[in-house]
Order: sequence, then C-alpha cells, then structure tokens
Amino acid sequence: MGGAAFSGTPWLSNLPEGLIYIGKVAYEFKGTMADNTQIELRDDTKQIATGAFWQCSGLTSINIPETVEAIGAQAFGECINLKSVNIPQKIANISEGTFYNCSSLSSVEFPEGLQSIGTSAFQNCGFTSIELPDKLTTIGDHAFYLCNGIESIHIPSSVTNIGENAFWNGTLKSITIAVDNPAYDSRNNCNAIIESATNTLIFGCEKSFVPDGIEHIANFAFCGCEGLMSISMPESLKDIGEFAFDSCPLLSYVELNEGLEILGKQAFCSCPSIKEIVLPSTLIAIGQHAFASTGLTSVTSNIENPFAITLDVFNPIFLTATLYVPAGTKEKYEGVDAWNRFSNIVEVTKQCGVPTIAYHDGQLRYECDTDGAEFITSISDADVRNHLGSIINLTATYVIKVYAKAIGYKNSDAATATLCWIEAEPKKEGIEDGVAQIAAHPVLIQRTREGLSITGSPSGVPILIYDLGGRILASATANDGETRIDVKTDSRMVVVQVGNTAAKVFAK
Repeated sequence: MGGAAFSGTPWLSNLPEGLIYIGKVAYEFKGTMADNTQIELRDDTKQIATGAFWQCSGLTSINIPETVEAIGAQAFGECINLKSVNIPQKIANISEGTFYNCSSLSSVEFPEGLQSIGTSAFQNCGFTSIELPDKLTTIGDHAFYLCNGIESIHIPSSVTNIGENAFWNGTLKSITIAVDNPAYDSRNNCNAIIESATNTLIFGCEKSFVPDGIEHIANFAFCGCEGLMSISMPESLKDIGEFAFDSCPLLSYVELNEGLEILGKQAFCSCPSIKEIVLPSTLIAIGQHAFASTGLTSVTSNIENPFAITLDVFNPIFLTATLYVPAGTKEKYEGVDAWNRFSNIVEVTKQCGVPTIAYHDGQLRYECDTDGAEFITSISDADVRNHLGSIINLTATYVIKVYAKAIGYKNSDAATATLCWIEAEPKKEGIEDGVAQIAAHPVLIQRTREGLSITGSPSGVPILIYDLGGRILASATANDGETRIDVKTDSRMVVVQVGNTAAKVFAK
C-alpha cells in the first residue's frame, strides 16, 4: 500500500496521533513520536506501508512479527536513532530506501530467503559488518552506500546483479566473492568486484589491485577510497570510467598502460597527492576535469598527435606544471587546445637506461645509469612443483619486471628476471613435527644482451635450458657468482632448470 494513499483525507485528519492501521497494514505513525519509543507491531500485521515511519527520529526499536510479508519503500527512512529491528523470514525483497539513513542501526540479520536489496535500502546505516544470505540475487544502486563501518564484504554465489556504488565507503579493506559465482569474480585475489563477462572492475577498495585481463574500470570504482596509495593498470585496460579515482587523498602513484584509450570525466580529480603522470601514446580521449585539483608538477604525454581537450582537464595545474612531449611534437601541442595553455612545454629526447637486477640478503636491488631514476616493479609469483619419488618440492618462484623512469626522460625498456630457490639436502637432525628443515639457495635468472645470466647457484649444479617443447637448447655447470649461457632460439620463453628446480623465463 502506498504511503500517501489517504494523505489529506478527512478520515486521516480526524484520527488521533499514533500508529494507524488500515486493516492488517501498518499505515503511518501520525504526529510527533516521543524520544526512545519502542514499538511492537500487532501479531496479525501483514504489511508495512511505504514511508510508514519516515523520519520518526524518536524510534529506537521495533519488533516486526513473522506474519509481515512486505515492507514498503522508505518505511523506516531517516529513523536516525533506530538501533534494533528484525526483518521477518517471509520478506523476499527489501524496497528502495527502506532503512535509508538509519545511522544508529549497527547490524541486521537478513532473512534466509531474501532475494533483492533495493536502491539505497541501507544507505548511511551504522553497520560494522554484513552477512549476505545465500539466495540473494540483486543488490541495488547505493544499497550500502556510506556504510563506513563496514571493512569487509563477501559476495555469495547467488548474486548476479550489483548496482552502481552499492558498497561505496572510504574505509573498505577486504572484498571476496564466492568462487562459483557465475557473474562476478575477484580473480587473483585482487580484492575487487569484477563483472566476469565484460572484464570490468566495478568496485575496489584500498587493498585492491587491477589484475591482468581487465579491460574496463567502471564509473566510481575507487571514488573516495581514503587509503588507496598506488595503482597500476594492466596492458589489457582500455578505458577508465567517470569519477573512477575521484577524491582519493593518499593516491600518489598512478601507472597508466600503453593500450589505454579513454580517461573518463573526473577520473583522477581531487587527488592532491599525485605529483606526476605519464599519459600513454594510445589515448584518444580525456574527459573534463580528469586531473583537476591534483598535485601534478610533471605531465609526460607520449601522444604523438595531440587531440583537443577542455581547459578544465588540467585546471589549474597547467600554470605551474611542466608538460613533457615526444621529440618533434612541441609545435603540435602548442597549436591544440588546451595543451597550449601549459606555460612550459619541453620535448623529451632521452630515454632512461635499462635497469640491472640483483638479489642480495633478501632484497631485490636495481641500478640504472640515469641520474634520479625511479624504478617501477611488478612481481608475480607461482609455486614450482617437482615430483621426485616420494618427495614433492614446493619452491616459490617470482617473475620480476622493472623499468626506470625519470622526469624529462622516456621510460626505459623493461628488464625481466626470474627469482627462485633451489634446495640443498634436508636437515637430518632436530626435525620437529615431522618437518625437515631445507636449506635453499636463491637463484636469479635474467636475460642479457649475451643470453641468460644465472646468479646464486652453488658451484657444480647442472643448468639446462629447454624450449617449451622439451628440447634441450643449451647446458652449463654453475660457477660461483654468475653463469652466462648463450641461448639461440626464436621462442619468447624458455624453461631453465637449475638442479631439480625449473622455471619459465623470458628469453627475448
């Protein structure tokens, strides 16, 4: 029943103040509710009308009988002191704004058969945690918007429709999704919600990263994420939506990928900690206010043929920041709005030197012949499993990719290496809980101009290089320090076996 069905009628006007019923429907609380009011609905109540208790700030608790089958939209909206409410098991759908701005409501137990949660149903509630039921299919726009006490969420396998900004808050730290969910995933434990069919990251948090294979970042995906400090985009990413990283106060490092085509409106607006940005050559559109109100002092554009942008894209930083552009393109930028508003445009003619990679005392160390260079690293890991009789060796392997960057220079080409551990004989004495202590030697494998370099392997350990088909391409015996092997192959990757440990390595 609609909350305004009898609004303004003589019948309603002549009724005394208090809770009004129409048949078995709790229709409206008339008048001003006293502070600290606790209400117990009649045992035969079937429905709570739309807006029945709207803005009843005196309401602190309500007992809803299990006979209730429907609760109308905004039924408890703006009940800012409501602390306790039960939702009957017969409720399959929670309507739009039902508990909107119930800021004192810290928890609620959802019915087992709940199927949908409407738009803004629990917006700005005081929840510290939520447990979504296993039959839930739909979560509406802004359903838990501004529920800033929630630090973790788990999406069950039944959920197939999540609305925009459904879980937006600035303090969320953990996102998990049931592995058998057909619509959404959080691949590679990325701490984000990904729409699987479109490879779109629709929502992230301060602990998220953007995994390989993601093609789109949705509008508002990281908007207002207070703890997010850095973000790197994978090669697969094509576009970043409107307001995607707006108002992330601690975000200081952003790596945009080659292949990115579109930056949406206000994508990085009001991110004061961003001091420099590199725009990929593949960009074809930058939305309004994309970098407005940032801390940018350096903008490096790799775009060879600049397109027109609006003045507000870099407003007001174009007055103080330096724009670095590819060699031979300064005149182009000076002739295109609003790139030509930068007061200082400098052509980049030098490229950073390729970093060298070393591993010592548990630390990766990089060096580069470019003064002032910074190093940007991505590391992926996997276990290498070798089955040797009754023993299974589990050896962590890290694939390292690093490039150097410096203001006024083009980014260097990437250096890659593989770090793994080869195991010595298990310790025979002092074994506790049936676990043998194994001494492991860290081995760093990387490509050089001369071939492959292997450092860290004990002297005398055999080294074999295979193609992916299992054919031996080269072999050597490790020496103390560095062993170099010339590998001739057309393959991009090879398998390097050091002792009993094998790892895939980029050969080119």
